[in-house]
Amino acid sequence: KKPSTFYYNYLLKWLIEIKDYKEAGKLIKKHMKNEPGNPVFLVDLGSLNKLSGDQEEAIKNYEKALKEMTGNAGESINLGNAFKNKEEFDYALKVYEKADKLLNGTYAFNVNVAEIHAIRGEFNKMIDQYLLLAERGDNYIGQSQNLLSININFEEETNDKQEYLRTELLKKNQKDPGNIVHNEMLIWYYKQKNDYATAFIQVKALDKRKNE
Repeated sequence: KKPSTFYYNYLLKWLIEIKDYKEAGKLIKKHMKNEPGNPVFLVDLGSLNKLSGDQEEAIKNYEKALKEMTGNAGESINLGNAFKNKEEFDYALKVYEKADKLLNGTYAFNVNVAEIHAIRGEFNKMIDQYLLLAERGDNYIGQSQNLLSININFEEETNDKQEYLRTELLKKNQKDPGNIVHNEMLIWYYKQKNDYATAFIQVKALDKRKNE
């Protein structure tokens, strides 16, 4: 009988807390047998290796988890989350990098990658990912704006995140003037700042580009 994921996670956490690594290892391997091809269990095993002081074996299992990726988006997110939950952020980023290649960029992992950067305090890289998300097309612009508004305090007169976002949008707009996404994002940015005069300048520029 296949045990539930909830039961597995609860029991594994408890065994690790009481430092019964031998039983924890048995539990993980039992689930690996029940669900062959699920690389998440290799992350659990690698993390257990690390706790047991076997760094070399941990790396082997982490690398094996990456090798077993099939390019399924859901599987990739589960694996990325598994690494993230173990605070193995470099490996989590490797998961999304590989998944993006396997899926030829057809799935937007930008939100997942941005979350990792936010946890690490790499806010410029987080913003970069949200801008890349917007560049995927109209369907993603609203999502990008919502995430930026959650992660950036626009009520302050200015702050580092605001300034980085504004500077990057202006750079992108100058570099690729034919891409109206950057115009739309600039209009949105200035509206967040209640700077409607500058927003209107961008609106006129956008109308001009659309009519060209």
